[in-house]
Amino acid sequence: DFYESYKAKMHADAGAILLSILVEEIAPPHAVADLLVDAIPLLEGDELVFSADQTFELMRCAEALRQSPFPTGGSVDEGEMTAI
Repeated sequence: DFYESYKAKMHADAGAILLSILVEEIAPPHAVADLLVDAIPLLEGDELVFSADQTFELMRCAEALRQSPFPTGGSVDEGEMTAI
């Protein structure tokens, strides 16, 4: 649904779907980074898609990802988060 809405240029709907997937933890942990990257064009666009509270929620998800353990037993270091 997210990608369909995004392709149809229904950015507000796409943002709402993306945020709900992240907040409700519907996505598997390994997909969270990709979803956060998908949020970047919505954050940088001319259209206001996310409120301040929603943007903070995206930041919370990014921080949780940064602190989460990965299969290698480590966590994401600061340098790896620059893409998000």
